[in-house]
Amino acid sequence: MGYPVLDATVLIPNDTVEFSSEQFDPVGEWRGRVSQGGVRVTELEAGEQVEPDSDFSLVKAHDLTAPTGADGHLMFELVGRPTRTLNVMPPTPSAAASTGDDTNTLPMILGAAGLAVMALAVGLWWRQRGTVQVPAASLGAWTPPDPSAGKEVLLRAIATLDDAYEAGHVDDAVYEERRAILTERLLPLLDQDD
Repeated sequence: MGYPVLDATVLIPNDTVEFSSEQFDPVGEWRGRVSQGGVRVTELEAGEQVEPDSDFSLVKAHDLTAPTGADGHLMFELVGRPTRTLNVMPPTPSAAASTGDDTNTLPMILGAAGLAVMALAVGLWWRQRGTVQVPAASLGAWTPPDPSAGKEVLLRAIATLDDAYEAGHVDDAVYEERRAILTERLLPLLDQDD
C-alpha cells in the first residue's frame, strides 16, 4: 500500500474457505449477512443470534490488528474452494418483486427522469420556434413616416421593420405590406443626390 492503513476488514462468507493472516484477527466475528442478490452485505442486528451451521448467508469479519506504515503490505491467505453460490439474478421478474429486491429500480428511475427532461426540452423548443404573436392593437398602431420624410428616415424605418420581423414581432403579411409601402416611398428618393 502506498499509504498507511489504519483500519481494514476482510469479509469472508460462511463457507468452507478458511482465512489466515498474521496481520488480521484470525478468528473473526459474525458481523453481517449477504443480501438475496449477493451484492450487498447488511450488518447483523445488535444481539442477534446466529447459527453458522445452518445459515450460509452469514459473513465473518476479520479486522486488521495493527496499522501498517506507508508502502507496507496487507497479507492474508484463503484456503479451500467455495461450495455455495448465491443467485445474483432472480430467475423471473416476479421473483424479484416477491423478494422485495429493488436493485433494478434505479435504472428505471433514471430513465424516466431522462425522458422527462427531454420532453421538457422539446416543449420549450417547440414553444420558442413559433413566431411570437403581437397583439392586433400594436399591429394596427403603426403609421408610416411623414410624407416629407427623407431617404435616411425611410431607410431607418425599413431597418427597424426588418429587425422586428427577424425577432418575430411582426407576422409575414404585415411585414410585406409595410415594407412595400416604405420601399415604394424610398425608390424615387434613391436617385436624388444628398
